[in-house]
Amino acid sequence: MTDIKTVDAKTLHEWVEENNVVIIDVREQEEYDEEHIPGSHLYPLSRFEADLIPDPQGKKLVFHCRAGMRSHRACQTFLESFSDREIYNLEGGILAWRNAGYPTKS
Repeated sequence: MTDIKTVDAKTLHEWVEENNVVIIDVREQEEYDEEHIPGSHLYPLSRFEADLIPDPQGKKLVFHCRAGMRSHRACQTFLESFSDREIYNLEGGILAWRNAGYPTKS
């Protein structure tokens, strides 16, 4: 099994600023509607299918949830189908993103 790489909020924010990342939010619709990282794409873990995740077209692919546990499971599931892909799990999820002072959208 491939190790799942992690990324911290500061580095993810830099990638967002460079337009070099596709962010996948694996929380549920209600959570996403309440607050999400601008530009992120919703693919809830409850009905997660690796084949539906968009090709990042050369950009980095980062998964996140509230605190990092569900997105870690999504990373595992994704890598079962696409073991050759380089993906990242956001350490601490959207809570870490918000606590670092980065914007969210509702």
